[in-house]
Amino acid sequence: MDSLPNFITCNILVPELRKFGLLAISSTVTFLKYLLSVKEIIHQEFSLVLVGNEMNSKPLVSGIMIFLNAEKFIEEAIESVFSQTCDNWELLLVDDGSTDSSTKIAQRYTEQYPDKVRYLEHEGHCNRGKSAARNLGINHAKGEY
Repeated sequence: MDSLPNFITCNILVPELRKFGLLAISSTVTFLKYLLSVKEIIHQEFSLVLVGNEMNSKPLVSGIMIFLNAEKFIEEAIESVFSQTCDNWELLLVDDGSTDSSTKIAQRYTEQYPDKVRYLEHEGHCNRGKSAARNLGINHAKGEY
């Protein structure tokens, strides 16, 4: 069983195997034994589908990062989100009226990672405070969490 990838779990594979007309096994031990017996089929036919569906079955997590004149730390903060083990996330960078280069840094990440990072600001690029900035991010978040 040590050769099985970490992503193989009963919750993820059983629905996938049902889609392909394979038997659903109720117990995890029996299920893993079944997988080992058909490992070639799983490896050749289903592994990419299962890896993809595992990622999609995880709920989207929205991270909201509000900032104001944070050029010294914003890159490090953004990079810390990219280094997380959770991979189904979006990052909303909410500019609360910055006058330093943090706006350009945030916009650069948005351009580089348009599927992951979004840039938001108040109308007129004005400072409206932490609560208003956080609410702007919440209103644009798409995640379940």
